Amino acid sequence: MGFARFFSCAVGIFVAAQTLAGCDRNTSPIVPQGLNPQANARDALLYVSDTATNSVSIYSYPRLKLTGKLTIKRPAGLCVDPRTGNVWVVSELSPEIIEFPHGGTKRMHTLDLGYGFQGCAVDASGNLAVARYNDYDDAGALFIFKNGRGKPTIYENQKMFYYEFVGYDSNGNAFVDGEWNAKLEELPAGGKKLKNVTPNGVTLTSPGGVQYDGTNLAVGNAKRGVIYQVSGRTIVGKMTLNGACVVEQFFIDAERGDVIAPSRCHSKGEVLIYDYPAGGNPIKRIAGFRDPFAAVVSR
Repeated sequence: MGFARFFSCAVGIFVAAQTLAGCDRNTSPIVPQGLNPQANARDALLYVSDTATNSVSIYSYPRLKLTGKLTIKRPAGLCVDPRTGNVWVVSELSPEIIEFPHGGTKRMHTLDLGYGFQGCAVDASGNLAVARYNDYDDAGALFIFKNGRGKPTIYENQKMFYYEFVGYDSNGNAFVDGEWNAKLEELPAGGKKLKNVTPNGVTLTSPGGVQYDGTNLAVGNAKRGVIYQVSGRTIVGKMTLNGACVVEQFFIDAERGDVIAPSRCHSKGEVLIYDYPAGGNPIKRIAGFRDPFAAVVSR
């Protein structure tokens, strides 16, 4: 996966609060020169992070015209605030999670968290969830920032060492997947403990993105190019992404019925767009990436 893996020992199941500093259908890419001043900030925009080039490319959507970029050290997970369209960018190697306004390049807010963070998600009330893969000395964890500010509440479970991707459903329940026993866990809205909700009969050998599609929870198997639709602990659908290799964090655009899948095949990276939930062959693609990690659409 995208972040250098570290090993340590997880101890117990607990909930803790920790004080951390918070700072108040084909196109050929061109070299971005900053946000196009003519780009309409009210239009939908597609953000794609590329860890190898230290950049987040911004495209008009669904036209897929490159309009600008953000320069961030090894950007990984992306998530969007559904209330505002603001975009959060997770940096793997610098201790930052950064909030940008929709269509803007000036930082609005920065959370200084330490290293090892991967995926993120924002619920309908603005709460920010971030998955820490692991730390140098500690196991991974799920961090929840109320309204995207202040001190996080931290949730850990000794049965899942590495935490990777997180998503909220429409009821404010958070779901996070990860390695070491390859699990999917849920933090119920208002809950104090993570619980195992791994689908029956499925081993998430290479956890991918997690996102609610409006009906079911969509959970990716990154190296197999597969997205499962999950209801409760039952697999109710399976989408195959033909032509995709390693798909870390996909994005389902329910408004258009698309799924946007960053894909890395050896040294070649591209972003593939498929019909959702039909899957099959891509209907559009954006080439020219080295290590695309995550995609998100902001409106």
